[in-house]
Amino acid sequence: MKDLNNVNNIVIATVLLAVVLSVGCGANLTEKATKNVGRYKEAVDKAKQTTAQVELKIVETAEEAYHAENGTYTSNISDLEQFGQIPDGVTILEANESNFRLKLEKNGQTYYFPDK
Repeated sequence: MKDLNNVNNIVIATVLLAVVLSVGCGANLTEKATKNVGRYKEAVDKAKQTTAQVELKIVETAEEAYHAENGTYTSNISDLEQFGQIPDGVTILEANESNFRLKLEKNGQTYYFPDK
């Protein structure tokens, strides 16, 4: 009977050890997964920001081309379409002979050129 109790104790101890290790590993995996989700979100945000900057650069280039031909910047998006496809969501906040200011609303964010 004593041998049976020892075997039972060993089995119980082994099961408890397995549970403890599983919980510990699970917590570690959860922590790693949480960090990876955070990094993924940061990467997505960075990609959105980069895309917005590129789109603003397209409009900036079109404004500069318009200015080279006309001696002034335009506040009318359709004037810029002759220089390339203008991305959706861009607004020209101001434009005159010497400068211009752009705003892009995309993916729930607002971006400006030049930066605000």
